[in-house]
Amino acid sequence: MDLRTMTQSLVTLAEDNIAFFSSQGPGETAQRLSGVFAGVREQALGLEPALGRLLGVAHLFDLDPETPANGYRSLVHTAR
Repeated sequence: MDLRTMTQSLVTLAEDNIAFFSSQGPGETAQRLSGVFAGVREQALGLEPALGRLLGVAHLFDLDPETPANGYRSLVHTAR
């Protein structure tokens, strides 16, 4: 799954959860969960550009052209 598709899926799921918990009435738990998913949505939208930039420069830190090894790709894959 590419970075944009992953981000859009996460944002959509977060928005679905926000809508669900917002419709559950004025209870504290529902409000808190709605707020949590709003935070997840914002983090996903903020993370996508940073991960994209990191992937754009990761090749500069490879051991050599035949060995695409550095921790940056691992970090991006972990975030996915």
